[in-house]
Amino acid sequence: MWNTDQLGVASWKNSDTVWHFELRGGERGIQLGTQHASESQAEGLPLSIAPVDDLPLPVVSEQYLRGDRLFLNYPQGDRRYAMRFSLQPMQVTAELLVLEFTVSIQTDLLDTHPMLDLQAFGDSEVVSADFTVSESNWRSSVQGDHSGAASVNFIRSENSLAAILLDQRDGPATTSMSSGEELRLRLFGDFLERGVIRTARPWIILNRSGGINLEGEFESWHKALEQRPLPLTS
Repeated sequence: MWNTDQLGVASWKNSDTVWHFELRGGERGIQLGTQHASESQAEGLPLSIAPVDDLPLPVVSEQYLRGDRLFLNYPQGDRRYAMRFSLQPMQVTAELLVLEFTVSIQTDLLDTHPMLDLQAFGDSEVVSADFTVSESNWRSSVQGDHSGAASVNFIRSENSLAAILLDQRDGPATTSMSSGEELRLRLFGDFLERGVIRTARPWIILNRSGGINLEGEFESWHKALEQRPLPLTS
């Protein structure tokens, strides 16, 4: 269940684990799946939400719960866009977090191309692979830009793994900026008309043991993602 006693700081707890989320934005940034140093569980790879321009992210002003889904609003203020997030854990164990992360952006400005980066750092090279959706098949490949396809992109560090799963709707609108030991996928980026809301819904997969069967688990999660309707963010 969610613990949201402080605005922009949340944790998901069950009987055997806790996953932390730094969601305040602004200069503090946004990190999914962080961990407190005092905890005995294996250290994982957090995934960050980073702005592309030089300005800090908007700052959270509101959060609330609907069942297992956490909603957060980030007004535009003096930034170039506003954001809305929703986070819903799909699968949680002491070693694994599968998180549906829905993000939308909107602007009051006339000429903007807002972008957000999903980012993680490891100690191995980034691996990307796409799915042959029509054949419900895993088409393996490594290194490279799989923009335009339903795909999984992941990076490892020791026994940890961070992955971003995209469906056939978000794949074409997402650009891989990954290189070396940095996983970086860029959401949005096209011209955004004032008042229009643009939404993406990647699944974030964080693993503290590294024990994931690629052909089995990733494909199973991909099928589940493709079958889910796009949730509302407010």
